[in-house]
Amino acid sequence: MARYAVLAVVAALVGVAGCSGAESDIGEEGLGDTAAVDIPVAPGGSEFYIAPPTAVASEPGDLIWARQIESPEDGEGYGILYWSTAADGSLIPVSGVLFVPESGADTAPVLAWAHGTDGLGDGCAPSVSFFSGQGDLAALAEHAIDDGAVFVATDYQGLGTPGEHPYMVNELSARNVLDSVRAASRFTGAESPAVALMGQSQGGAAALFAAELQPTYAPELSLIGAAALSVPYGLDSLADVLEGGQAFGYVPMTVHGYGATYPELDVDGADLNDAGRTALDDIGDQCIGQIIEEFAGKSQDDYGLDAVLDDPRFRAELDRNDLGHVMPTVPVFLAHGKLDDTIPVESVRELGRAYCEGGVTVEGKVYPDAGHVDVLEAASDDLFTFLEDRAAGETATSTCDSLTQDR
Repeated sequence: MARYAVLAVVAALVGVAGCSGAESDIGEEGLGDTAAVDIPVAPGGSEFYIAPPTAVASEPGDLIWARQIESPEDGEGYGILYWSTAADGSLIPVSGVLFVPESGADTAPVLAWAHGTDGLGDGCAPSVSFFSGQGDLAALAEHAIDDGAVFVATDYQGLGTPGEHPYMVNELSARNVLDSVRAASRFTGAESPAVALMGQSQGGAAALFAAELQPTYAPELSLIGAAALSVPYGLDSLADVLEGGQAFGYVPMTVHGYGATYPELDVDGADLNDAGRTALDDIGDQCIGQIIEEFAGKSQDDYGLDAVLDDPRFRAELDRNDLGHVMPTVPVFLAHGKLDDTIPVESVRELGRAYCEGGVTVEGKVYPDAGHVDVLEAASDDLFTFLEDRAAGETATSTCDSLTQDR
């Protein structure tokens, strides 16, 4: 579920560097020409992520404020703070970034990106890098702008903004993704634009869960397709898959995220050992590089995590947040690297088969020479062709009869 190498892959994919430069005060005077509504200008620094006391929570997707950031040519870029829905149904501020074409934004399609694992601390939020001009999604944003699309990318709740990040609680990440689309549409004044969802790893699961959730949570959105790479599926077996491997850190991250989201699981009261209690106390402030390094090669026994992982209540919440309980109503593109040593390739085949049996039009491909992260580069042509065909209204191709075959 890593994203720590995605910058190099995205740059190679699109052939451009990210935005660069020192921290800018570009947002102090206003919000450019593409904002269709009167939105307060946000302060800079860490204050950007804290909703003011005067902010009135009304509807998911409503904008709290925005601040201009560096943007690709022919576009305008913004950091945004918007409302989404927490686990208890209350409204919660979530941050993200938005890139808008300089012209035609009110009729442009929207591409929503769901990022892979960054970590759990506030400083891990992808939008943080944009305020210093180093955003590593700039290449994807430029691709969208060149295609005349609006590009929006949520940080997910608890990254940047106050509170804990509900890591791998797919329902909440999916709400954040869908509400980022609502926020983008309200910013540009677009009425029912075509919407495509795309994500990788943790974000691949968020994008697909958003596609499953959209008809009931955001039925007004005109969703046309969802594309996902390196998707974790079968959450109840993931801890065993990651046991003793380089990516074992995703296991305590998940325990931390579920414990913060579902107090009734009483993770703090579980029979962890001293190392486990220390790990869960510390991990909430760490980013992915540190987590990978600290937990590489470790096991559940090293931390006593089986006390949580074997709890039927915990496993029930994992299952409730897994994919495949509801079928998406739009075509789906699944891509996976055969060399992925984090998420087994068989998991995406199982997910593809579940979707196919549920009547979903699935285009699924396994890339023999790609791993967990660089599958984005390997699948780039197929990925963007899929999305562009959906925007053009082309009939989606199904590979349900050959999902077990490599590309």
